[in-house]
Amino acid sequence: AMAWRADSFAIGGDVSGAIAQRQAQSKLLDGLLRREPQNAVASFDLVVATRDLGMLANLSGDAPLALRSLSVALQAASTQRQSDLQNVEYKINEIKSRREIAAVYLKQCNTADAMLHIKAALPLLQSIPNPDKGLRQQKEQIDLELQTFTYRAQLLTAPTGVSPTAMRAMIEQREASMAGMTPGRDDTLLFARAEIVLGDSYVMKGDGQRAVAAWKAAQLRLKRHPSQQDARITGEFQRIALRTRVFGTSGGRLPAGQLRKTLFGCPG
Repeated sequence: AMAWRADSFAIGGDVSGAIAQRQAQSKLLDGLLRREPQNAVASFDLVVATRDLGMLANLSGDAPLALRSLSVALQAASTQRQSDLQNVEYKINEIKSRREIAAVYLKQCNTADAMLHIKAALPLLQSIPNPDKGLRQQKEQIDLELQTFTYRAQLLTAPTGVSPTAMRAMIEQREASMAGMTPGRDDTLLFARAEIVLGDSYVMKGDGQRAVAAWKAAQLRLKRHPSQQDARITGEFQRIALRTRVFGTSGGRLPAGQLRKTLFGCPG
């Protein structure tokens, strides 16, 4: 019930309410595991609850809470995976925990630590077979996110070395791979985030016109998401609005330090 309420709050845009529900759920599960340390179901649920708590905390701007929660999720997920190395769900739990930790570090402009988790997650993802369409779709979604994170990290460290052409090809390849699959709830969000980073890569090349076109394409994707009040969606709309306002008038010609600050919120 707490998980359901947390999701309902998050979809409705109430991040604080969602965080409170996930905190309560995590506390309840932690207490249960202290009494029943071998309870595999409770252990699995704790990973999901603390990982979601970390994601929500990062969304709210509370990086310390995000990293504390995600550290708990990763430790529990890694322990579970080591207990059964062939269990696909355990692998996915660890991958998703690392993905969320990377997201926190990227938001802090800490590319080194972000890439440590991305590089640890990718081989795990590649080790998962494709026995059915549902699992294959989940792998494609996660891979799209990790590749987007990788490009974003590269933009922070070596911005002029990132190829917009290569990123566009990656997006098109993912769309082709997922063609024919039932669209996932967050597919539009994942592709929109990739389009935003694509636009950022054009800016770094001084091509403001193509950058704005990519951001507008991301905006159109976001408008198709079923939950327009979701804080993740409203946050991406805000990112796009800032970019188009600044670079639509400057044509992408800004000092490097100002680019970093505007695009990523990083110090110049």
